[in-house]
Amino acid sequence: MTGAGSRLAVGRFLPGGQPDPSFGVGGVAVLSEPDNGGIYPAGLALRPDGRIVVGASFDYSLQSGMWAGFLQLLPDGKLDPSFGNRGAYSVRVRSAAGNHLYSRASGMVLQSDGTSIIVGYTRPGYISGALRDDDTFWLKADVVGKPVTSFGNGGQVVWSAGPANVRGGNYPAGFVQAPDGSLHTCSNWTNNTGGTVASLLLQVIAVRQDAATGALLGSPSEVGRPEWKAAYCKGLSIGADGRPVIGIDFGASVQGAAVARLAP
Repeated sequence: MTGAGSRLAVGRFLPGGQPDPSFGVGGVAVLSEPDNGGIYPAGLALRPDGRIVVGASFDYSLQSGMWAGFLQLLPDGKLDPSFGNRGAYSVRVRSAAGNHLYSRASGMVLQSDGTSIIVGYTRPGYISGALRDDDTFWLKADVVGKPVTSFGNGGQVVWSAGPANVRGGNYPAGFVQAPDGSLHTCSNWTNNTGGTVASLLLQVIAVRQDAATGALLGSPSEVGRPEWKAAYCKGLSIGADGRPVIGIDFGASVQGAAVARLAP
């Protein structure tokens, strides 16, 4: 289901694979956002007490735009009224350019302290000319669905991979937390330095962050080779030694796959 008013379905199963009759209706909870926003989930996680937190985007129509945030379900599948606004917390992503009209979440991490972080891409408008000028965002909420104001600017971080005044897109495709607590994001970056769609060079870029403040740690790592023409992050994992491992799909006319391992 798409568009404003689209609903979210969450299923829970018994150990034997049968639908859990104590959850939702027949094992499936079908939920609407309290303000009738279309829901596009990006990830979910279970809390120790059985509640379920879902990272998502919320489509409030062309006029209001697509916001980002979280839903929380009770163990029986109903929205948790103690979380956010009647079970949901959603906000406009904003930067120095002002409020962004379109923000699409793509991944989520639930931390040991109960806070939740989502990652995605954001732009000031739905379409920005022939090329899109999209940045990465991270949004953090506490256990009751309020922004963690010590993270970035009021609970949000917006980051542009490209140099100033260069139109490009930065699309997160992998998001994990390392054993040391730091956050790692792997994105697909279009470096539109030529100014036309034909000049796109898509490469993989990886960044590391402080989970408490959202500050980037060190310099981004660019992964790609000229002969690949285009590279896509298809998976991200962190080893016990803290080294990120990235699965990559590459190529234009000829396709291939690669695995890259970065320094901690």
